Amino acid sequence: MTMQMESAPPASRGTAFLSLPTELLENIILLSTLPRQSGPRSITALAQTCHLLRSLIYNTVDSHLWREIFLAAFDDSREFTTKLGFQPDHNPHDWEAAYKDRMGTAPSVHALVSATLDAPPIPPYEHIATGGHVPLPRPQRTTTSQNSVWIDSVLSRDNTSFIAQYRASPRLQWLYGPRYLEENARRRAKVLVYDMRYLTPNRCWGPFMPLEEEEEIVPNPAAALEIYGIRLQQSDLDGLDDPDYVASDTESNTDVQSDDNEDGTIIVPSIHPLLLLQHLQPGPPGPSGAVYPNYPHNIVPDYTWLAAARLLIEENMRERAFVVFPEADDERRFLAELEALRGLEVLRMGGAPGYWDVATKWDTINGEDINGKEKAEGWDWAGVEGEYRRIVCWMDYRHLLLHNLQGAGAASPTAAQSRETIRVFPMKLRVSGYLPPPDAPPDLDQLSPQEQIVYMLPVIEVEGNSTGSDMDEAAERRVWGTVRMIGGGIVRWTLTSAEPDSNDPEWITESVQMGHPGSAMGFMGLWTGAAHQNTDPVGPCWAWKVN
Repeated sequence: MTMQMESAPPASRGTAFLSLPTELLENIILLSTLPRQSGPRSITALAQTCHLLRSLIYNTVDSHLWREIFLAAFDDSREFTTKLGFQPDHNPHDWEAAYKDRMGTAPSVHALVSATLDAPPIPPYEHIATGGHVPLPRPQRTTTSQNSVWIDSVLSRDNTSFIAQYRASPRLQWLYGPRYLEENARRRAKVLVYDMRYLTPNRCWGPFMPLEEEEEIVPNPAAALEIYGIRLQQSDLDGLDDPDYVASDTESNTDVQSDDNEDGTIIVPSIHPLLLLQHLQPGPPGPSGAVYPNYPHNIVPDYTWLAAARLLIEENMRERAFVVFPEADDERRFLAELEALRGLEVLRMGGAPGYWDVATKWDTINGEDINGKEKAEGWDWAGVEGEYRRIVCWMDYRHLLLHNLQGAGAASPTAAQSRETIRVFPMKLRVSGYLPPPDAPPDLDQLSPQEQIVYMLPVIEVEGNSTGSDMDEAAERRVWGTVRMIGGGIVRWTLTSAEPDSNDPEWITESVQMGHPGSAMGFMGLWTGAAHQNTDPVGPCWAWKVN
């Protein structure tokens, strides 16, 4: 005789389920969030079944359940701050809010930026490939971060709402490359990047947002306007006050021709001086060299300018790669690598070749007196030493002047027709010394870990050399400068290069590390004249370590 066991009534089964230990119920809730795509819906469905589960999910006394839910889908944001030497509980984390922000149907810009900044460092034992033109991660050697998988999935969505958010976020465009481009995007980028009036002392002469309090500008008593081979005395502009003056086609488009006067002054007949006075608005030049505010955590990158610079550099490289890489195989390989520079892996800390060979003290920097002078004992926390490839773009100076005088908008014919030159120069850098960290502000404890770190790291002094120029591929230039931390834990690179075979400064670059310190993406910014004359040229540049 076969005996059949009667199943428990539905009410009994429900009672039995809810009588399980809290730990088991929480594990069931956690497992219901997998796979990642169905997580939010599963949590919502469970919370609607009964008061007990809803209470476990939304009314717990601590955040341990939401922490486990978050870490099942994303990287632990505490790994990076722990690497900086801070205790994991230094900055309490709202795990529930962070999870909902990322797992919504249309993740916010803040969600993608925070996922980028929270990515853990690439471990020291995982190496970066160095055989190509760009040091891309080896997929078989590098542990892919969970944030990276999620960001790739979001960036691949064909979602109108997300596309609109991406277009409206210069920071995302700078970090992950130009996507979903609108009409005239390149022209607008060119108008911004080659605007000679952009550079000011309160921007620290670089791609930064203006500081709230401007640095004092030291007037230059010289009345002359230096225009690189074109020298106009202020007296030559006297009396040219006709507001109705319009440049003729001859004045606007003929090649620059110059004649020497008896007093040595060079006058340019093809560009009317009034145009320079009306449009460039010279004014007194500012102080030469770099600007370093007292509290560098207040320096914030200008992501609008940086996004425009990346757009121009990438588009120029795609169009002119055959000039830089004459061999067809090298050209194809470089363009393929350029396309790969659009994910989180190349923005993670420690991705640059040899970074962990020198940056070995991150875990030991906290716990000392902030203003202790012993912190001047240096170490290469930025992974400076090595060989780099540096992309530089510029306009012919005559075209640059016309671009500034006539190219006030994206529809301007000058913005469309002005051609740029692009070159890739090798550069070698080494550490030449260290300076103490900046003195900390009074409200240091109120700053985030990424801002506090600014006042714990030594300033790295660097020097080296760059090979090549627009005139001579073999020309050697001395390079020197500093690497230091600014707001948000971002690395600022300030490099000056001398005239060929000389120690006289000619150009200066102000750049920002893309992603975390030691990222494979390197640093991007602008170059201009080292003396910061009012009519100095300006252009974008990008450098990454290859060896």
